[in-house]
Amino acid sequence: MKESLRLPITECKMLDNGKKALIVDGRPFLTLGAQIRIDRWVIQAGWTYERLSEIGIVGWAKKLNCNTVQIPLCWKEIEPAQGRFEWSALSWMLLECRKYELKLEIVWFGSNVCGAGWHSMTPDWITGDPERYTRIFFQDGTALGADTIHPSDGQKYTLCVENPYLLEAERHTITSMMAYLHEHDKEGIVIGFQVENEPSLVQHNPVLHETDRCHCARCNSLYKEGGYDNAFDFSKDSLTGYLDTVASFVKASSHPLFTRVNWIHPYLDLGFDEDTDRVLRNAPHVDCVGYDTYGKSQAEIYELLTGDLSLKRGNAPHLGELEGGLHGCAEKIMDLLAANGVGVSVYQLAGYVDADDNYLLYPTGKDARPWSEEVRLTYGMLNKANEALARSRNSVGSEIRFFNGEGQTNPAFSGTQVLGDYEISYDSKEGGIGISLLNEGDIVLMSYKRGSFAITSFTANRAENGHFASSGEWKKTMEKACQIVDGKAVVALHAYEVVKLVRP
Repeated sequence: MKESLRLPITECKMLDNGKKALIVDGRPFLTLGAQIRIDRWVIQAGWTYERLSEIGIVGWAKKLNCNTVQIPLCWKEIEPAQGRFEWSALSWMLLECRKYELKLEIVWFGSNVCGAGWHSMTPDWITGDPERYTRIFFQDGTALGADTIHPSDGQKYTLCVENPYLLEAERHTITSMMAYLHEHDKEGIVIGFQVENEPSLVQHNPVLHETDRCHCARCNSLYKEGGYDNAFDFSKDSLTGYLDTVASFVKASSHPLFTRVNWIHPYLDLGFDEDTDRVLRNAPHVDCVGYDTYGKSQAEIYELLTGDLSLKRGNAPHLGELEGGLHGCAEKIMDLLAANGVGVSVYQLAGYVDADDNYLLYPTGKDARPWSEEVRLTYGMLNKANEALARSRNSVGSEIRFFNGEGQTNPAFSGTQVLGDYEISYDSKEGGIGISLLNEGDIVLMSYKRGSFAITSFTANRAENGHFASSGEWKKTMEKACQIVDGKAVVALHAYEVVKLVRP
C-alpha cells in the first residue's frame, strides 16, 4: 500500500528519551477519554442526533474531565448503498466535539467487531451478497454464525478477511472517510482510528472458540501454499495481515492518523488469534496495541501493560476499554501512565437505559456509580500536567517516578525512590498514589488521595499549586506551604493536587 505523501495529522512517535508518545497538534498528548456508544442510543434506543444534541451527551464527557471521546462509527451508517455515502453521523460527531472542545477517536465498526460483521454495523449490500463477500466456513463447508442473533446487533455474519472484494470495499470506504475529514476537520478534532474492535477470525461473540481457521476455498489454498501445519498460526497471520491492511488505508489516505487495535480477554488469554508479537512484528501500520480490561485485576492489567503490551517490546501501551462498572478505575489509569502508556478510554460514558451496565452516567447525565467521581477527579488531576506526563518515561534514572501503584495499591504507603539526582519519599495513609516529575529542572508533584513528599538536597523554600497550560507554560493558582526539614523539602498535598516546588 503506497503511503500518503501528506504529513500525518497525528502519529505515534519515539521521543529522545525512548518514550513512545501520541503527537497531537505537534505536541505529546495523553488521551483521557470515555467511549460513547452513540450507535446504541441511535439504533437500539431510537434517539435522533438532534435529541442527543439537545441533551448534550458528548458534552457529558466534560463532566468526567475527559479530553477525548471514543465513538463507534458503523460502516452501515455511512455507506448504506455501495458508493453512496451519508456523512451525517460523522458530521454530527465533529460538530459536537468542536462545541465542547474535545478530541475524537473513531472506533471503526467495519467488517470484524468481536469476530463478526453484525447486521446493525455492516452494510446490507455486503452481508446480502455471500457469493461475492464470502463467509468464514467450518471445515464441513457451512457458514459460521448462520443461526446466531445478538440481542442488540442482530444477525451475525462472519466475513472472510482474505476476500479481495471485501478488502477493496473497506479500502474505498475508509479512503473516502479520510477524504471527508481532510475537507471538514481542519482543526484536527479527529486524532485517531481504532482498527475494528476486539477482532478475531476464530472466536465469534457470543460463542467461544467456534473454529480454528476459515475453511473457505481461498483460505484452504493459502493454508496449503503457506506450508502451515497449525490452523491457529494461519489465523493469527491472517488476522494480523488484515489489521495492518485496514490501518494502511488510513495511513495512505489524504488524512493519515494514529491507529490502534484493542485485544480482549479471553481471546488473548486462551491463545486465540489476537497475537501481539505478530502485530508488533508484521503490522507496521498499526501504531499501538491496547487491552480491554474486563474482569482483570490491577495486578493482571499492569503485568500485561509491562509485559505482552510493553514499551520494551516496541509497543505504546493503551487501555482501549477500561471497565467503567468496576471500582478501581483510578488505580488502573495511574498504572497506565507508570507503564508508559499513551491513552485510556473508560467504557462507557453513559447508558441509554437505566438497566444498561458498564456506564458511569445515567441517561440524565447524573453520576451512576460511586466511582464516577473517582474518574472525574483523576482525569482532572492528570490533565493539569497532560503534556509533561505524555512525554515523560518511567524508568530508573528517568524523569518521572510513581509511588504505591504499578500493579498494587496499598491502603497505607511509605516509600522512597530516586528521581534524577534526588531521593524522594512519599507517604500516604489513605492509599494515595504519588507522582514525582522532573520538568525543565523543576520538580512537579501530584497525589491521588492525600499524601506528603520529602525531597533530599532540593533547595526549594516554597511551592505553588497550579497546572500546565496547553502551551506547556506553568500557571500558578495559589501559594503552597513548603518546609525544609533536616535538609529535605517537605510538602503535603491534598487529593488530586498538582504542585511545583520553587527554588529560591
